[in-house]
Amino acid sequence: MAKIKLINENGVIKGIDPETGEEVPVEFEDLETQSVSTEEASITQSFDIDHSENSLFAPRSFEQSGPVTTKPHPLAENPVLSSTDVTDVSSPAGVSDPFIVQEGGQFHMFFEVIPGSGDAVISHAVSDDGLSWTYDQVVLDTAYQLSYPVTVKWGGSWYMMPSNANGQFEIFKADSFPTNWSQVETALSPSWSLHDPTPFYHQGRWYALFWDTTNSQTRLYYADEGDSLTGRSWSEHPSSPILTESGDNIEGPAGKPITQGEYVEGVFRRSGGDAINIYRFTELTPSSASFSEATNSPIAYHTGQAGHYQAQNVHNFDVVLESFGGQPIVAVDGAENGHPNWEIGINTLGGDYPTAASVTLSADQSVGSGGGWTNLNFDTVNHDLGENFDTTANQFVVPVTGWYEVSLNLFWAVTSTSATSGEVSGSVAASGSNIKSSIDKRHIGVNNDITTGRTTRVFLQKGDTITGQAFQTSGASVPVQAGNSTLEIRRLSE
Repeated sequence: MAKIKLINENGVIKGIDPETGEEVPVEFEDLETQSVSTEEASITQSFDIDHSENSLFAPRSFEQSGPVTTKPHPLAENPVLSSTDVTDVSSPAGVSDPFIVQEGGQFHMFFEVIPGSGDAVISHAVSDDGLSWTYDQVVLDTAYQLSYPVTVKWGGSWYMMPSNANGQFEIFKADSFPTNWSQVETALSPSWSLHDPTPFYHQGRWYALFWDTTNSQTRLYYADEGDSLTGRSWSEHPSSPILTESGDNIEGPAGKPITQGEYVEGVFRRSGGDAINIYRFTELTPSSASFSEATNSPIAYHTGQAGHYQAQNVHNFDVVLESFGGQPIVAVDGAENGHPNWEIGINTLGGDYPTAASVTLSADQSVGSGGGWTNLNFDTVNHDLGENFDTTANQFVVPVTGWYEVSLNLFWAVTSTSATSGEVSGSVAASGSNIKSSIDKRHIGVNNDITTGRTTRVFLQKGDTITGQAFQTSGASVPVQAGNSTLEIRRLSE
């Protein structure tokens, strides 16, 4: 039996003949779900594909024995795209909001290019494998700001629905894919400012998620029944708004939905841009919606690691199945120093367990010179999956014996002091004892703030504790800055 390789633009399914290695058409009755063992993560993944022309934009299906998490793709050199790759925008400052589609045997990425001045535009990059990307050109430039270019193929035509400064749901159609686009419809023009339009097709009907920047809430809409993307009549769902920034800490959709069996899982951006959350819809009809935050949420985090392109922010999360039974590709973006310095990377799905806890300081903490290690008062929880972080004792209590990955990143505000020499150090302590592999030591220079940061893996017993510690020898007190200093714990395996 031939294995599926791709679905082309006419909905024809092709496979690889096991004897000749050539691409051949495959009849529907020849198809079956295949399981692939991913040895690195010790999980079994299965991918279910809707064998129809419209499947190119139906929500992607991913099933895994255990919580779904994400990690950098082992074959990608992240970041794969940055402002230095852009050749046709004056003084580009960043690239963000990536969405990937497949056409003509290649991967195509559409994304926002943030200029040094003026309005952002939509550009295109191309790849043969989804891992290594070549910048192409600007493909959509209007007289107003553009971003978040959700791109889909439906009914044999390509459509793009970028977020825009007009605050409307605008639909563009490709005159010549992938470079030439014309607006064909303004599907919605509400009284509030509509951003990040995220349509998806579910059980014979179009739905859409929107970020209402006027009222800081996520709205849910549905269209009248029918397959066509354009010419639809849109109505707000009775459950809308479904999420608010003030109540749910969510700033709108962050990518196209994915499916987990019969469920639709919406991808959302956490306020402040430090994580991507997943909300599962267990029921969705024009009259009702049942949803809650999924157990695998958040699915992605900023790293907090100095020099990493996702050190401060993670903004977008778009899942693509590289091939039937292949390793999924996830387009992500991030910023080391905040807006507008965004870059784009490629992750994959996998890993045994999500982040267990992520915490920071509520206020700057002064660390005296000499005198041994100072326990840091991490007391503000960004995420605590099993409620295992004790904010009173400022420590993580290990819930299950096994391997853990611990990241400690400290920002030392040296320039606010008289310190001009000596060293600053950060360390993770397990049950009060320093883990030597976690110690990061830096020399103090003149007029330079310093970041120390290191990630270490350690085997811990149930009941052990994890704390962050600091030490410095400048001869003056030096504060560790709140907000930019983080402690994160990820459970790897039992």
